[in-house]
Amino acid sequence: MRHRSPFFLVAALLLGAGFQFSAAMPAQAHGEAKARFGGIVKAAQEISFELVSAAPGGAQVYMDDHGELMSTTGITGKMTVIGKSGGKKEAVLTTDGKKLSAAGATPVSGDRVILVVVLPTAQTISVRYAIP
Repeated sequence: MRHRSPFFLVAALLLGAGFQFSAAMPAQAHGEAKARFGGIVKAAQEISFELVSAAPGGAQVYMDDHGELMSTTGITGKMTVIGKSGGKKEAVLTTDGKKLSAAGATPVSGDRVILVVVLPTAQTISVRYAIP
């Protein structure tokens, strides 16, 4: 019979304890950030887009990249609101550097929203929302 060294036993115990500890920890995944401005958050291309539909003057969109609010400078795009009765309204997105705004677009419960943004790198990202 072969004798195991005390080092082997300690290493085995630590590995076993480490496995149990890591299995109990919550997973940290890339995904949607938490809403900061009372809106609906959807993720696309590792960016979270928070749609605030009840903003005065029209809907607003905030962009979050891994927990950091993104600058919207140089971003263009449009928002399409499809009403529950089938009507459709499009609004061009404008920016103030902190958020995107869709003047006149005011999605309400039951509407669907399609957001298309073009980043300064020319990458196009599309995000879809269903307003509860």
